[in-house]
Amino acid sequence: MIRQASGSDDGPMQASLGSTWRPSWVSEITAALRSSEAGLQVAVRDKHYVGFCAYGLNRPQEVGPVRTAPEQRQLGIGSVLLKRSLADQRDRGLTAAELVWAGPLSYFSRTLHATIGRAFWLYAKDLTATEQAPDWRDTVGLL
Repeated sequence: MIRQASGSDDGPMQASLGSTWRPSWVSEITAALRSSEAGLQVAVRDKHYVGFCAYGLNRPQEVGPVRTAPEQRQLGIGSVLLKRSLADQRDRGLTAAELVWAGPLSYFSRTLHATIGRAFWLYAKDLTATEQAPDWRDTVGLL
């Protein structure tokens, strides 16, 4: 079942998602759940949360993070979560949305006909390494 999250999800949702997703994402969706300005769509199967899509948390037009449990992918859950979130934003009067924490880019392009508006890169360097670093084009993997 895919539905708008409610106060009764606070607690069970974090316990269920904490075993699958990184703590920073659980913190983001908890903040969305507890905010009167943000929204959160969740997918629940057999009392286990298998997907989520937060929106409007940091800025009204933002959508994300959105994730579906690995074993539930290819069932259309993420697409429904995204489209319901975008419909909620439209109903709030927004005419455009920005997907954040997005990847893989090809999924959003195919599912929503989204285009890249801006991107942020995270660079890291191992200062203890003695070997030549691989060319960045070998590790980007955007598409």
